[in-house]
Amino acid sequence: MRKARFFSVNFVAAALLMALPVMAQTDGECGTGFCGTPNNNGGGGGGGGGGAILVNNTDIGLTYSTSDDYDGDGYEDDFDNCPFRPNRDQADSDGDGVGDVCDNCPHAANKDQMDTDGDGIGDVCDPDMDNDGIPNAQDNCPLVPNKSQIDTDGDGLGDACDPDIDGDGIPNKDDPCPFLANVTTGCDDDTDGDGILDVVDNCPMAANPSQKDTDGDGIGDNCDPDADNDGIPNGNDNCPLVYNPDQKDSDHDGMGDACDTNGFCLVVAKNPDPTQCLDPKTVFQVVGAPRVTAKTGETIDLSLYANRQGVNVNYKWFVTTQPSGSDDNVGNPVGTATCGDGYECAPLSDGKRPVLIPHNPGQYTLTLTADLAQTDTVEPSVKHAEATLPITVTGTAINSGGGCAISGQGPAGLLVALGLGLAMLWRRRR
Repeated sequence: MRKARFFSVNFVAAALLMALPVMAQTDGECGTGFCGTPNNNGGGGGGGGGGAILVNNTDIGLTYSTSDDYDGDGYEDDFDNCPFRPNRDQADSDGDGVGDVCDNCPHAANKDQMDTDGDGIGDVCDPDMDNDGIPNAQDNCPLVPNKSQIDTDGDGLGDACDPDIDGDGIPNKDDPCPFLANVTTGCDDDTDGDGILDVVDNCPMAANPSQKDTDGDGIGDNCDPDADNDGIPNGNDNCPLVYNPDQKDSDHDGMGDACDTNGFCLVVAKNPDPTQCLDPKTVFQVVGAPRVTAKTGETIDLSLYANRQGVNVNYKWFVTTQPSGSDDNVGNPVGTATCGDGYECAPLSDGKRPVLIPHNPGQYTLTLTADLAQTDTVEPSVKHAEATLPITVTGTAINSGGGCAISGQGPAGLLVALGLGLAMLWRRRR
């Protein structure tokens, strides 16, 4: 009897021990055949066995579970449409199996979540998939960055993604001249040494590694005689890289309005020195003209320019330096002028323009002083301005045959000479 009773107890104990593992597997992912190794929050004892782990996946707080739930939202990883982002509502607007909170295109189905440029926007809803600044609809290589959009063979497929760039039927990898159709030799020549092979260099005889071609005519700027294609050769074009057939240059600084980035500062046409320009936004300034090379005895008309319009200016001219032995002075040196729209300030009295008649060759320097006749509207505290005017004189000194200098030339000088001649003739007759 005792022996039978011992046998019964052992049999029951063994049966219970055998049953325990079966009960532990009835719940959780392993119970349904989706066993895995949980991350950080335990589970399965490291072997996918579905062991109990402490997780927060119920309305009443912490509980023991046999699930693998990385994001702790109550859905086992194998059944969670966003296993790494908590989303208890499991919302999936586009029905692609990827939850809205982790879908890079939540309103356009894209189960593969492809994102070529890695900007967090899936390709199916990204207007610029390769992020090269060209919208997909206009991009000849929508999945390969190619801002230049170069298309050598004109087949609508950019070189960056065209397997046959020159369109000669030979794949690039097998083509000895992938950029030149039906050419198989001479493709390794680089005559100008700029790193661009001659067969694709838009200036094969002039180094231009940038291959810049402003007018897009296939000829690089470095060798294009008219780089902007405006009909004006580069050497004569005041904006050689900007189309401006009118060549308008409002401030006469040699840079056309279309490309002038220095702002308006008038360079007096008769005194083409870019450093002496008149800016109407600065304090009162004057410039003398012309900056010339003259000949001895020539009458030089002097002009005054100011960076103001519609004002009166009191001026004075005088000779600062002149050749040794000269004693020349400015005629009509003092006066009042009014400044017109072109910034030239003309004398108010007719026939009162300042003049210089140089008698000796060499370097002359004239000084011009000017004072506003009224308060300045730009800078009231400044009414005075000065400028210098260099003049180079060539020719021979003007002297009489007997050693007496004749001051002046032209009508006045002729009258003096005529008078002297008549006097000598009258004395002979007597």
